[in-house]
Amino acid sequence: ATTEIYTLSLLDALPIYIFAPLGMSDTAVDHSGDSIPNRALGYRLKDNQAGQFLPVADVGMLPFSAGAIRSSLADLLVWQKALFAGKLLPTADLVQMSTSGRPS
Repeated sequence: ATTEIYTLSLLDALPIYIFAPLGMSDTAVDHSGDSIPNRALGYRLKDNQAGQFLPVADVGMLPFSAGAIRSSLADLLVWQKALFAGKLLPTADLVQMSTSGRPS
C-alpha cells in the first residue's frame, strides 16, 4: 500500500488512506471555490474602513502542513482518538512527537 500512496498527490491520498478509513466524513482538503454549507470564511477590511468587510476568496493554502484541510469538531475528535490509539503513527513516533525537549 505504501508504494500506491507515493503515486498519489497528498490531495488524493488523504481521503483514501486517512479520512475515509477513520470515518471522517466532514473532513476534506479545502478548495476556496467550493460551496460548503456552514463553512466559516475569512474576511478582510474593505478599503481599510472599520466595519466594511470583504470575504477572502483565497488565502493560497496548499494541501500540506500549513492548512487547507477543513473539518468538523466531531471529526477532529475522531482524529485525536485515532492518533492516540496508534492508528496513524507507530507508538514510538507518537511518544517522540509528544515528548518535550530536543530530538536525539
